[in-house]
Amino acid sequence: TEYPSRKRRKSKLLTMESLSPLIASYVRTEDAYKIPTDGNGRPLPSFEMYDLENYAGPTAAIVNTDVIQEDLALYNDLKWELIKGASLAGLIGTVVANLVVGLDDALIYAAGAIAGVGYLFFLGVKTDTVGSSDAKLGSNISNLRFALPLIVLVGVSFQNLSNGGGVGVGASEDAFTMAAFRTVRPDQFASAMLGFLTYRIPLFASQLGPLIGESAGMM
Repeated sequence: TEYPSRKRRKSKLLTMESLSPLIASYVRTEDAYKIPTDGNGRPLPSFEMYDLENYAGPTAAIVNTDVIQEDLALYNDLKWELIKGASLAGLIGTVVANLVVGLDDALIYAAGAIAGVGYLFFLGVKTDTVGSSDAKLGSNISNLRFALPLIVLVGVSFQNLSNGGGVGVGASEDAFTMAAFRTVRPDQFASAMLGFLTYRIPLFASQLGPLIGESAGMM
């Protein structure tokens, strides 16, 4: 039961001998738990009382440190494989962009790809600090990843302004006071965003690779 903040929560201490276990099922549409009742509307316990005679208390979970270290090693390997894969995909994409659309857009694509690699790195910072005393600091630092594509676009905008080009740039000095994104051409925006999203290629490959391998093995 939820109580308004103005009211104090009520509590009552009971002995285990006076309690009975209940079976409850979660009803998603009601966001509540349903408890079976008898003909009089009283909760229907699954047993009359808890089995306290054979209860020896909670048992400590057995933690295999070797398994934990292996999992950590696998996680670190996967993290750096994704970063290396994103870097390689960005390099290949830059070469292709240079051949297709020219050097200028290829350089913007490369800047976006670097931002994508940075996104993965800062995402790893957040994951590495989850559950530790540095969790809040890691979360705050990792939020920088959301600003990386914005930084790329701002850099492109200032480059256009310095060159006297770009959409929205006029002869008046007010052009430099307008929103920075107005100077970014559509092809430049597309190059930056495609470069940034290149980091998803190794992510999809790591997820689809095993599935494709299993499907091929079953044929």
